[in-house]
Amino acid sequence: MRRVRALSLLDWVFWFAGLLLVLFILIPLLGTLVASGPGETASGLTQPDVLSSLWLTFTCAFFATLVALLAGVPLAYLLARRSFPGKTILEGIIDLPIIIPHTAAGVALLLVYGRQGLLGGPLKSLGLYFTENAAGIVVAMLFVGLPLLVDTAREAFALVDERLERVARTLGAGPWRAFGRVTMPLAWRGIMAGAILMWAR
Repeated sequence: MRRVRALSLLDWVFWFAGLLLVLFILIPLLGTLVASGPGETASGLTQPDVLSSLWLTFTCAFFATLVALLAGVPLAYLLARRSFPGKTILEGIIDLPIIIPHTAAGVALLLVYGRQGLLGGPLKSLGLYFTENAAGIVVAMLFVGLPLLVDTAREAFALVDERLERVARTLGAGPWRAFGRVTMPLAWRGIMAGAILMWAR
């Protein structure tokens, strides 16, 4: 039978601090539910407009996360494994959307992808629109959420021992095979954690 260790003063202090933080998050959420009433909340969530908005949000978040996985995972691998000039600057650029206010980010994206924007104008002639369109939502979600996925995936790749990749290469595996059969299986939990964080963002 496993013996239960008595809590020390340090444990009690840390548990108390953690409980305060949990209550700080939980109380406003419960307060909102109580103020509106469970029945009214459930009724509101089943309204057609609300369901349509939720479906649009989840769908756009899915496609933004998919694009981030396809482009962000390779970039995260390079940042974790390679040293090159300007690497620190590149890491800083990737993290910029985290510190930029959402309003400023929206204005910046509108200046670039709007109908008269830097890219929006030329793309409009091709029939591609990013304003009043789901594509614009995907772009905005990708902009603000990409750092979460790239940073988490980079840390996941950094935790994979490079010697395992080298052993795979000496046994005849090419770069792609070593990446797919050794590196990715060991880093996929961190990558998925980053994808979930971005999707929920």
